Amino acid sequence: MTSVHAERLATITDKLPEPLKHTLLTGASARKITDLASRLDAARFATQVENMAATLSAKQVEDNHQAARDGRHLDITPAPGGMVRINGLLDAGAGHVVQV
Repeated sequence: MTSVHAERLATITDKLPEPLKHTLLTGASARKITDLASRLDAARFATQVENMAATLSAKQVEDNHQAARDGRHLDITPAPGGMVRINGLLDAGAGHVVQV
């Protein structure tokens, strides 16, 4: 990897959140980055690394969304005096509906 490749990589990773940066710079992704640097000029290398980061970012967004869905629940039970007890955890959209 040339110094130009390294500068391009740093420019890309400096914009990423820490968990995504870690994923991009370790394991199979790191090996792919090294391979790309050995085969491509710095401009094409940067484009490919940006694409990798975008793909990982989209996966992270989907994983976070799925984790939120998995964690939500709502329990509605009768309470004394004709009342209803509501207990649960809702995503932001559903929580807004309940608050309004």
